[in-house]
Order: sequence, then C-alpha cells, then structure tokens
Amino acid sequence: MRVLNDNLRNLFGKFQCEQSDVKISFTTFCRMRPKEFNLTQYISRNRCLCQKHQNMALLLKSVKAAGANVPLNPEDFIKRVQNNDINANEIMTGVKDDKVSYEQWKRVDCEDGKKRMKIVQHQVSRDELAAFFIKQTCEFQEHTQRIKEQYKAMSDLKHGLPPNHVIVQMDFAENFTCVSADEVQSAYWNQNSITLHPVVAYYKNDEGTLNHYSYIIVSDDLGHNSGSVFAFIQKLLLPQMREDIPNIKHIHHWTVSPSSQYRNKGTFQVVSDHMNLFAVSASWNYFESGHGKGPCDGLGGTAKRMADLAVRQNKCKIQDAKAIFEWGNSSQTSIKYLFVGSEFITEVRSDLEQKNIKSVSSVRHHENQSSECSINENYIVLLPRLSFW
Repeated sequence: MRVLNDNLRNLFGKFQCEQSDVKISFTTFCRMRPKEFNLTQYISRNRCLCQKHQNMALLLKSVKAAGANVPLNPEDFIKRVQNNDINANEIMTGVKDDKVSYEQWKRVDCEDGKKRMKIVQHQVSRDELAAFFIKQTCEFQEHTQRIKEQYKAMSDLKHGLPPNHVIVQMDFAENFTCVSADEVQSAYWNQNSITLHPVVAYYKNDEGTLNHYSYIIVSDDLGHNSGSVFAFIQKLLLPQMREDIPNIKHIHHWTVSPSSQYRNKGTFQVVSDHMNLFAVSASWNYFESGHGKGPCDGLGGTAKRMADLAVRQNKCKIQDAKAIFEWGNSSQTSIKYLFVGSEFITEVRSDLEQKNIKSVSSVRHHENQSSECSINENYIVLLPRLSFW
C-alpha cells in the first residue's frame, strides 16, 4: 500500500504538462487511480521520535543533497560504516559546493522567554560540515550501541530473573483529559486533566515462567517529578506488589531518563535508602534518551482509549481522578488501578525538600557501571547499582 505525496488536482496538472498529447478529463484521471495508492489524507505523522536519530537523518539528507553518496536511513548508514562499506572520512569528497546548509532539531529561545524545540537551519563551509559530520557519526554510533546493550540487558534480565526478584518498568503517560458525551461549551474550555502513571511488574512464578502485573496509578496531582514518583512507590505500588507478589527481595527499576522525573537527586536519594524505606533492596536503570518506549506506553494508551470509549457509550461519567479510578476497578480488565491524592504527594515533596540533599557536580554517563552507595553529610557520594547510559 502506497500513499500519494500530493493532491490529485496538482498531480493532474503535472500529468497534463508531461503528457500533453493525452486528452482526458480530471474525473477520468481520478477514476483511473490505482486502488493500492491512497490519497494524501492517509499520510501519517511520526511523533515522539529520538532527537539524535532525527538529527542524523536530517544531516544525511543534507549531505546527500549536496552530492555525497550516503543512505538516508541512519541505521543503514551506521551498519555500512561498521561493515567498512562506507568511509565516513571520505564521504565529503562528493560535496563540491563551498557553502552547504543543513538542518537540526535544537532548543531555542523564543520571544516569550521560553525555550522550545525547533528545526534550525545552519549554513557552513564544506570543511566545517565535514568536521561536524564526523563528530555526529561518532556520537550516533555510540548512541546506537548503548541502545542495543540496554535492550540486551533487559532481555537477559527477564530470561535469567532470580527468584523473588521483580522488574518494575514505569513511565508517565500523557495526561487524560476529562470529557463528556454531551458537553456544554463552557466545559469544553475548562477541561480537567488527570495524571496516569502506568507500571508493569515482571516476576517468575514457582514453575519459572515469566509473568507480569499491570498497574495504572491515578492522581489529581499534575506534577510529574521525583516527589510524585516517590509517593507512588511509597503509598500504593510496593504495598500492592507485596500483596500480588509475596517475598520480594530485590526490585529492578527500569525507567526513561528525564531529569525532571526519574534521573535527579530526589530519586537517587530514594534508591540509595531503598532498603531502610521499604525493607527491600533495589537498583535503578535508565534507558537511552528517546528510546524508553515499552509496555507502559501501550498500557497507558489502552487505559485512555477504554475510558474514552466508555464515556462515549454513556457507560460512565469521568470528570475527575477518582471517577476514572472507580471506573477502572469496576471494568472487567486485568489492569489494576491505584489512586494517590494530591495531599499525600504534597507531603512527600515537602519531606524530600527537608532532607536537603545537595546536588553533586555534573554526573557523567557511564556504560555498564554500578557501585555501592553511601551518604555522607547530606551528599550522595555514590549510587547503588545505578546504571547510566
């Protein structure tokens, strides 16, 4: 199945210019369109892509347009470089122009004082582009290698998961927006949002078979930060998991790595004192930036789709966090819904702030490194089996 990249009226004009001796009407031209070619309305947009992958794709596109013989797919390009089919140092020999332009996704300052991601165009000399291209190629090769190592580590951990160990993979979903089947105008402009935090817990039963439990943590607090994460673990996640999976001895946390949510001093403090707080040891692993998609994304999307469908079918009215929590537990699904109120989350944030954990200097990324943890004078010195990528 293919999709046209232009509308039929423009394509008909091009056809008339190229085939002036063929006389057909626009209606006949549309009727003769092959069925396997869909219209432009079926063109999809890709969202939440990896910034490093997209920047490499934009760079390859610009280099190829300038005359270099390179594939447009970043993954194919790296494979050919690793197989010595392409010499990255000789690619720019095909570029003849002295000035070359390329585009990159970057965070730029806007007029309102905020920073936003935009595609920025650069115009540089051929030598400057060659140096930048070599640098990007090396960084992208390391990026793809870390991704492969992480996915392999997760797969190996699932296959060799020790008894009484649990893998907890979690992530914030996009907030659920409360709507009604028949909604008045003023309600449309004052819609309520709900925080959804999907969690998937993997464990092995007595027969050694890998099973899992699916949880959706619901909250009326919209702050996606370390205080929320700590509250979710402290209030309901670990108590509920102990009820579902008895005799837990160690938890392997796997999350994405935004500093506002999981990779920060608050989370480091929690995991460093995990045994004292929850009577169970833990390690925390981070996925490479832009590549943390997994079962939590599907779990969150399924929950929101089912809730929206129930509202449209007039089976329930979801107007706040408690309503979706009650609906979720009453629906016939294997997903377990847990509720954490904003009051408790506010208390947890306050407790974390009172600990006055000071930030360490810039934490560099390391591959496959872990260490014991100790806290001295409110400084986190080392992190307990905390994987940086």
